[in-house]
Amino acid sequence: MNETYPTLMETNTTTSISWLNDTTNLTDLNCPIHSQEDDRVVNELGFWLEGVVQCCVAILGLIGNFISALILLR
Repeated sequence: MNETYPTLMETNTTTSISWLNDTTNLTDLNCPIHSQEDDRVVNELGFWLEGVVQCCVAILGLIGNFISALILLR
């Protein structure tokens, strides 16, 4: 099995990533600027998704398992 991995090529002025025959110049990429507002949004989403929603789903799962156990014990 022949796997290919990207290679990083550096010259004196630019850095390129080569994947098979496609070469992308890293200076041509338009990456967004990460601001403090972005950090706040990510942290708030993390709280709601990883904290609140995940706990609610877990509680619903426990309730469903309890109901299933009651039904199966009949």
